Amino acid sequence: MPNGDMNIHQNHAVIGNNYIGQNFYIGSGVGGIDQRDLIPLLEEIRLNIVGLQKTGVIDDEKAIEAKHKVELAEVEAKKDEPAKKTLLERVTGAKMVLESVASASNLVIALTKATDLINQYF
Repeated sequence: MPNGDMNIHQNHAVIGNNYIGQNFYIGSGVGGIDQRDLIPLLEEIRLNIVGLQKTGVIDDEKAIEAKHKVELAEVEAKKDEPAKKTLLERVTGAKMVLESVASASNLVIALTKATDLINQYF
């Protein structure tokens, strides 16, 4: 698949040369992922939070709080000129909520990657 192409499945996404899913492997394939890939990454994180909440891996309160912060980041990222500070606050907030959940470590890694993307492209 050429770099930049995106294929989202129920349980994972393939963005360029990167596989993002249950295990949130975010590689640095040819060209890596870029600004236009932030929204699908945030969507995938949100869907995984919901999935982990449904299976009881993340308690409802933390899942709702983290999901809300990611949704707000998605809204900001979709703006014509998203505010870097706002994006970072929302993604970092979700990351902080999930850091105390051992089974959510892959989500924390994905949120860290989202923060890296924001710093790099905004």
